[in-house]
Amino acid sequence: METQPRKIRVAHILEGFNGGIATYMCTVLPELVAAGFEVTLICSLTRKVPNVESRLSELTAAGVDIRVVRMYREINPLRDLCSLVVLLRLLLAERFDIIHTHVSKAGALGRIAGTLVGVPVRVHSPHCFSFLRCDSVVKAEVYRRLEKMLGRLTTKLLAIGPTEAQTAVAEGIVATDRCVVVDNGIAVSDTASPLGTDEYRIALKRARGIDIGRRVITTVCRLVDYKGVFRFIEAADQSRAERTLFNIVGEGQLMSQARAYIEQHRLHEKVRLLGYREDVAPIYGMSDIFVLGSDGEACPYVLLEAMRAKCPIVATDVVGTRDMIQHGKTGFLVEPDAKAISRSIDCLLEDPIRRHTIAENAYAHFKKSYLLKRQVAEITKIYRECA
Repeated sequence: METQPRKIRVAHILEGFNGGIATYMCTVLPELVAAGFEVTLICSLTRKVPNVESRLSELTAAGVDIRVVRMYREINPLRDLCSLVVLLRLLLAERFDIIHTHVSKAGALGRIAGTLVGVPVRVHSPHCFSFLRCDSVVKAEVYRRLEKMLGRLTTKLLAIGPTEAQTAVAEGIVATDRCVVVDNGIAVSDTASPLGTDEYRIALKRARGIDIGRRVITTVCRLVDYKGVFRFIEAADQSRAERTLFNIVGEGQLMSQARAYIEQHRLHEKVRLLGYREDVAPIYGMSDIFVLGSDGEACPYVLLEAMRAKCPIVATDVVGTRDMIQHGKTGFLVEPDAKAISRSIDCLLEDPIRRHTIAENAYAHFKKSYLLKRQVAEITKIYRECA
């Protein structure tokens, strides 16, 4: 009688279950379970995140084991030591074959703990290195040196985009043979709606009480410093296009400041703060242009969602986004400056034929390069090769 081979046990370790990284977990982990892995998510819930309980419940229902360990984003030696001890005990008790850490804090604590207890394979995904989007030169250098030290504890670094991989190698974090690019992916929409058409956008605008003659420009992001939310608001103020509505979808620590800025500059008729939205697909669908004004990214899901919705994109030319957008063909890449963003918005609004062409090109690029099925296949191949 043949015995079934033992499943490879993988632990994903994450400090902040929010934004794009939460989307990563909710899309990738169930697929890994379906591919035959035994998957555990070790995460912290110290940040206030909308709808976190329901998303974790969905993961549990998909067969993902959830373990909560307190971790904190900011460096604090005492609290970080406490988190490390808890991680050590958990990893020692469970004996995982692979740990896959994500982002800076969990990347540090997880790889140190995994090395100390002898986890044989330690995979790390930076999701944009902290030193690339840090506003302090001193902090950036500290983070850079820490990443170089932690690179020695890394079996394989999964870069989310070519630029991130090039940075990892150029900075001496890992060697080329220990670095591989695995782009994010999402499923193809199963909607039968005519995405990207004027009729579709008009129907969605009408359903939400928006004048069908107004052009909608949208950004979807957490309201934190590096996402460039004030850059977006300033671009709205500087845009000369008529009958426009600028939507900001998301929550974060800058919400009150953004609201105050909008009131102070009398932009409340032009700029709307929509807060967190569970279902953003209709918002992409009714938008004439999508904008991402970040200082740095990995492979942001919001761009994939905009591509899938056939919504023309204007994005800052920074790490991550420049890997995804070909300027003038699949979107506009601009300097991280409000004036440059507003000029590109106005240019696209004046040229509906170009908007349509760019949106169609981006959709084709999305279907070729950014499907969830392809992402999961690449991750599972790496896991099996390493384990």
